[in-house]
Amino acid sequence: MTIFTNYAIGDIVYLVCDTNATPRIILEILIKPSGIEYCLGNGLDNNWNYEIEFSKKTKTKNA
Repeated sequence: MTIFTNYAIGDIVYLVCDTNATPRIILEILIKPSGIEYCLGNGLDNNWNYEIEFSKKTKTKNA
């Protein structure tokens, strides 16, 4: 069986709710019956997130 994801290990992403826009790298991808989870790391800690929680684009504030 082949499963396609929108992101790959090594992609740089940003959490949607992170106001500091800290870049994170995708370290692991976990396929579960409840959905696909991604392990994101920023050099200090790792967290598991669903695809809806992050993006390849950072939100920028208008000056």
